[in-house]
Amino acid sequence: MTRMRSSQWLSVGIALCLVIGVIVLLFGASLASAQNSDDVPTLNKTGDPNTVLVGQSEQNITNIEITPNNQINATDKISLYINLSNVELRGVDVSSASLSVDSIQHGNITNTSQIRSEDNTLLRATIRPDGTGRAILVNTARISGIDTSDAKKSTGVEYDIAVSSGSTSVPTKFTKELTTNPFKIIDGTIEIHDQATASPQLHRDTRTTAGITIDNISGNTNSTLFITRNNDNEIIGIRYLSEYVLRTNQAISVNTPYLGGDVKGFLVANSTLGSTDYDIRDHLPSNVTHSALSTSEGRIVTASVDLANRSYASSQTNKITIPNAKVSDTIEDKTPFFVSLHPVNSSGYILQNVTVANSKVLTGWNENVDLYFNTTNPNSGIFRSNRYAAAIQLSRGLDAGNRVSPKNYELLRNSDLNNQFVSDGVADAGTILIEDSVHTNESNSTVAVQIKHNQSLDKPVYAGQYLHYNSSLSDINNTELHRIDNKNRSRVVSLGTRLNNSSQIKYNTSMLTSGTYYIHSKRGNSERFRIIGKEKQNIDLQNGPNQTSNGNLIRFSVSHSVPSMEIILDKTTNNTTTTLELTTSETGPTPVTINAYASPASPSDFVTTGPGISVDSVTGDTDPLSPGSYDLTLRSEHGTEVAN
Repeated sequence: MTRMRSSQWLSVGIALCLVIGVIVLLFGASLASAQNSDDVPTLNKTGDPNTVLVGQSEQNITNIEITPNNQINATDKISLYINLSNVELRGVDVSSASLSVDSIQHGNITNTSQIRSEDNTLLRATIRPDGTGRAILVNTARISGIDTSDAKKSTGVEYDIAVSSGSTSVPTKFTKELTTNPFKIIDGTIEIHDQATASPQLHRDTRTTAGITIDNISGNTNSTLFITRNNDNEIIGIRYLSEYVLRTNQAISVNTPYLGGDVKGFLVANSTLGSTDYDIRDHLPSNVTHSALSTSEGRIVTASVDLANRSYASSQTNKITIPNAKVSDTIEDKTPFFVSLHPVNSSGYILQNVTVANSKVLTGWNENVDLYFNTTNPNSGIFRSNRYAAAIQLSRGLDAGNRVSPKNYELLRNSDLNNQFVSDGVADAGTILIEDSVHTNESNSTVAVQIKHNQSLDKPVYAGQYLHYNSSLSDINNTELHRIDNKNRSRVVSLGTRLNNSSQIKYNTSMLTSGTYYIHSKRGNSERFRIIGKEKQNIDLQNGPNQTSNGNLIRFSVSHSVPSMEIILDKTTNNTTTTLELTTSETGPTPVTINAYASPASPSDFVTTGPGISVDSVTGDTDPLSPGSYDLTLRSEHGTEVAN
């Protein structure tokens, strides 16, 4: 009997241990399997989270409904858990997140807390039912302290959500079925640049159609764009933007009858806008402006500039003057701006990164506007006839009369209601003719390089030489010298001038930089050829005889076809006598600059030979000539002249 009682007790003990083991294994598992369905509260409604705007720190979840189990009495607690891992994966910082319940029915909140569990951040609200057995309604649960500044725009985001009996057990995982309704993390951008509208444009003969253009737009929810003015945000333009338009990053334009002055733009999600309808001349309330996905502001003006065709007798290295320029802003016309002068490419578009000259800062309407060259750069100026474009650039923050560096600014954009920003802003094109760049009554010169349409050159052209191109009479006004850049794009560098009513066009190449060029005409382009600019026209005679000679001559002969040349004699002494022999192609004075540290005492001490040779003048202090640099002018008949 004793043995049998022991066996019976053992069997009961094993069964009891098994039951306890099952309870331990089930404790803390998912909501579907952690507890008996009769013991676990039921989530009837998992909640509707509000849309999250990037930059916000709070989010509301409404419409959560929990049914307590039948055995819960007034003192039993229920825990509601919200898992934030899905928003963490989208860049939301939840390290300081907290949960509060603003409105609840048939229950009370006794505690809220944040829990870190298996690399997940959980928010928990502990609820005490009111004992009636009726469903607990969490009307509004608020998540606070989230940092969404780096959040990614997202759709279909859901929170995993769960409930359990008591306030101590924590779910180690959430079933896929228990999620909130999906919500969006929304964002949007707009940008309003300072811009002109209803203004002349370079590539059409009409003004742009009045409208304000907004670009760099983006977003992931249907939105409304408001354009306002003044401090009270009076609405002057409205545009409804679909999610598709925002996703494709289109630039859009808004029609408004109220142009000029400073404006603001507000991109507002329709989901946060409410049911209120707004119209032109209404005032946009602060709660709407504060909820905007993006805001931007800019100034709207009308502008114009007149370059027209200009003609000068000689190269211009100080300034040129254009007829007029204006910017009108409807706010006393005090918006500062300047005019910049640019070359154009072969298609007539402005080379915006190349500024030839610019004005000082201007305001309002201006006539006879001076455009100044960079006088610190000896290569700055206009040396040959060419096409140019004058453009308007705003210089906000500067005062009228200030000098300005164009590299810090950009062309004023020109807005068209139908075409958004048109090419090259507010600008005008014209031809600047330099009359002495080509002598039109001059016949073919032996120093000019002859170029024919279908023939290539066997030697390079040196900047400073003239180019003669044989053109057809019908093509005289359409023949241009073009340069090829390192991206194989071309630009016009000279228009040329007709010679002596013939079919020849002559081009002045002085001051052109080294590169590849060609002649363009209606019948096609010439063969490409090289022009060697002044910066590369150097020859260093390193291997000449290195010797000392008394009473003998050391001769060098340098032939060249450029209009000017510099020869430097290195390591000479006060006993060195230098003879310069020049062969000229024309009759008349020839300027020679001598940097001499053992020069004659007076101009008459310069020895000259040859027919008609004389030193006309020496620029500088001549009584006596001290060591330094002097400009000599030698006069002779056409032929050879010598000075030493």
